[in-house]
Amino acid sequence: MNKIVYSFWTAPLKKRWREYREGLDLEEIIQSSINCLYLSALYSKKWGFEVEIVTDLDSVKHFEELDVDNLSTELTFLSYEGSSWIQGKMFAISKQTKPFVHIDWDVMLRKETVVDIIKSCKADLIVQSLDDISFDQKGTIGNEILWEHIENFKWIADNSPFYIEELNRTHYKVYNTAIIGFNNLILRDAYINDFLKCLQINRGTNKKRFFDIDVSRMIDQYLMYCVAKSHKAKVQVLLPKEQNIQEEAKKMGYTHLTFLSKYTKPVQQQIVRNIHKEFPKYSHLVVPKLLTENKIKISLCTVVMNRFDHLITTLKHNLEIVRNFEGAVDINIIDYNSTDGLEDFLFGQDWFIEAIQDGLIIYYKNYTAEYYHRSLPKNVVHYLALGEYLINIDADNFVSGSYLNYCLSLIKREKDFFLRPSILCTGGSFGRIMVNREDFKKIGGYNLKIENYGYEDTEFTLRLRKMGLKQLKAPGHLCSDVIEHDDALRTVNEKKRIDTNSEDYSHDESDHQNKKINFELYPNKNKVINIELFKLNHNKKKIKIHDAGTIALD
Repeated sequence: MNKIVYSFWTAPLKKRWREYREGLDLEEIIQSSINCLYLSALYSKKWGFEVEIVTDLDSVKHFEELDVDNLSTELTFLSYEGSSWIQGKMFAISKQTKPFVHIDWDVMLRKETVVDIIKSCKADLIVQSLDDISFDQKGTIGNEILWEHIENFKWIADNSPFYIEELNRTHYKVYNTAIIGFNNLILRDAYINDFLKCLQINRGTNKKRFFDIDVSRMIDQYLMYCVAKSHKAKVQVLLPKEQNIQEEAKKMGYTHLTFLSKYTKPVQQQIVRNIHKEFPKYSHLVVPKLLTENKIKISLCTVVMNRFDHLITTLKHNLEIVRNFEGAVDINIIDYNSTDGLEDFLFGQDWFIEAIQDGLIIYYKNYTAEYYHRSLPKNVVHYLALGEYLINIDADNFVSGSYLNYCLSLIKREKDFFLRPSILCTGGSFGRIMVNREDFKKIGGYNLKIENYGYEDTEFTLRLRKMGLKQLKAPGHLCSDVIEHDDALRTVNEKKRIDTNSEDYSHDESDHQNKKINFELYPNKNKVINIELFKLNHNKKKIKIHDAGTIALD
């Protein structure tokens, strides 16, 4: 397979983001999408693929300077009535006359390893992965295909004038078609023919009666699995399920910037940097404003698990302080599967909902963690935060305007530094470390080997110093306003240590055991951070975050 095909259809992209924008500017959404395609197409050309972009008249001007083999505007003539945004992709697939691979514009082929796999593929079909159908009825937004939706659509199909034999069989798997390629064009034709029938069925029914989401992905991915099974096709799966998919993808150089991650400022800045570094000839194509100064100077990063009383006390106070900084400071929270009613309480507070709408609080939740992990969720919230500098703030810490002004003054006049509290401050705020976001990413965050209480903050600062950053100390009086509590509360949600026989080990003992871990400058190298995480918007709608970790673009 030596041909890569992209499809970029503006109409559904505009409509979908007008209906669901999450505070993101529509113009920036379009440009961010185009930037993704720039980098993806440039990688494909770098590896010697024949590249075709199928788009429309609204967008063709953006791609005219790319060195692609074919650029067409045939999607201009498609009619989008809200029935299926995947129709443009199917059109681009249907017009191919030789073996090819269609990849979504948020997929990057960064290394020769993945390129060699694609070029040498002899199977009838190649797809990204084989995924399970979800039986979870939370109604989350993301890549999940819900069985309830499949059942409803199969019922609609059975009562329509169209007969789709492949849908009469029941399967509990789907193919992720972020990358989908055909050597067998007869199989491709069968897939397209059945898709067109599904499209007519979807247009001809009252979708709102059965679905609260666009069913495009469901039709696309479930149908592909059904058709391949029916034709007994030989299928090559790029990322086999039995392996750690993220780790394997990173190793082979395959990046899929799923869902909202591709629109975040850190990822877009990284895309811009990659284009400037690897493809300087095309640097002028990237929108200059993505390189401008980040308005958010400081992101406060908090992880909480069953600390209801603490967070509801400190958060409202901290929010009032943050509002005075007019968007230069925001608050990022991961609720690590708290079972104390925190989520329900917060979403019943007008001040909290208003703060989410204003972009001052970004609230994430994990629903699966059994125990508190000292480093993993802390790394994730730091990676997701957008501030130029990141500050770890425990749930029992109050933040003052004087402290934030002090931090902002350091940002203006200092370079290559991190900030932690003076030894004179209250012990409960020793973990309040401020570090530049890029330095945090470079060092790899907190040591994932430290799962239980103690030493993770000191170990982290030792590595920052070893990396060449100077340690500055915040005056004790700026960091001493904390909620005092019993030491037992620090470890109550943690998993029992395997290196102690004590059922109720002290926090001092835990700290001592962590100090025995061998020192490494980059202990998280080649480790993939991956937790199931949802972002909750102001009306409590859950948006699955698929890249809750390091984005593998470098």
